[in-house]
Amino acid sequence: VAAVALLLLNAFYVWDWADDYAIKPALKKISLWEFQWSEYMGFDGRSLNLGYFFSRACLKSEVVYLASLIGSILILCSAYCLYKLFSLSNEPWYGQFAVIVFITGLLWLASFFVLSNTLYYQTCSLYVVELVHLVFAYYLKNNWPKAKWKMFLSYFLFFMLGMSSPGLVIAFLVVLFIEFMKERGEDSVLPKRYAWIFLAMVLGLMLVLLSPGTANRLQFNVQLDAKPFENIHNFYFFIQQIVATLYHNCSPLVWIFLALGLYKGLMKANEQKGFWVRLYFFRWFVAAAISVVFYFPKGYLFISSSRLSLQFIWFVVLFFLSNYKSFGKSINERVKYQIVGIGLLVFILILGSEALNSKHSHWKVQNRIELYKKHKGENLNLKANDIIGPPTTRLFDDVNEDSSSYPNKVTAGYYGIKSISKDFY
Repeated sequence: VAAVALLLLNAFYVWDWADDYAIKPALKKISLWEFQWSEYMGFDGRSLNLGYFFSRACLKSEVVYLASLIGSILILCSAYCLYKLFSLSNEPWYGQFAVIVFITGLLWLASFFVLSNTLYYQTCSLYVVELVHLVFAYYLKNNWPKAKWKMFLSYFLFFMLGMSSPGLVIAFLVVLFIEFMKERGEDSVLPKRYAWIFLAMVLGLMLVLLSPGTANRLQFNVQLDAKPFENIHNFYFFIQQIVATLYHNCSPLVWIFLALGLYKGLMKANEQKGFWVRLYFFRWFVAAAISVVFYFPKGYLFISSSRLSLQFIWFVVLFFLSNYKSFGKSINERVKYQIVGIGLLVFILILGSEALNSKHSHWKVQNRIELYKKHKGENLNLKANDIIGPPTTRLFDDVNEDSSSYPNKVTAGYYGIKSISKDFY
């Protein structure tokens, strides 16, 4: 209960920043659908997926904490789905609740807290929705509804998931294919269901890949990196940089999950026969690898943009959770609850510390906004005391010394300031 309360408390200490300031003026002039359609046609083929609609709708609402609050609740809901899919059954309600919150902590600590500033940055809430969408779609696939209208909505959900990041979609399609190869022959209905799911996702993916916005985006900032593949030495150095990027972006929790997942997966695979049955225990590990290999043709983009590691982190967590059920066979119940209890205590301590930090940061940001309003139409140079406050993460663009940089320009434009810069000290 304390962990959930602190998680929701953190959701209220948020503010507009960087991309938020760039998007909000346009959303004030046109409707949400018009904005998303113009983005789809002009800049990004993924603009019609649920994550983009959610983040832009929250920006249009002018309620700053709406995205972070709903996002936190959605993470809890996805943790419930993962518990139902992977966790031990026949537990008392308090045990179920503890494990659900524990899974929430794993998702939050492994990705959004360490890597992204989703709690503070409305535009980045699209990554939360992308994860929740993935989890909920997988939950539906394993708990298929019987009513026809629910089936139609489920296929539509898979279609919308197909409009997410192509790397995530391709990796998830491989997971589904491995599961189909393992399960084929068990039920005569399965082939038809899998066929419709694949078709729905591929149609969504095609809408992204064939959109005018994707073509423009490819010309704008994506060019194939040929140099890493010219010789073995370049390729070795390229792989070294990719590994170093993952090591930098991923918290120690991620590598612990990966090691435990591999350990339990190997133990379970050795007890089985058949290629697809054995590969089934590593399906999410395969997805994690694909989410990285997908960016090899544009390795510099992966190395320079930390948010692209999020998919790798999610798949590693799912890899660990998919083998979590087997831990109950080799670990005493008391020890298992001790592990969950220690995890919850760590989660509570980090959330409490972050709440204090974000509350102070929120106060500093409000003071900075007052400075912006006072200097409308002027050049503003921030002093050190004016800029201390906002949490610094790997995906947080604060104003800097260069008045022509992106965060400086969009912030200045939003508040009607000629230019914004800051002193280094």
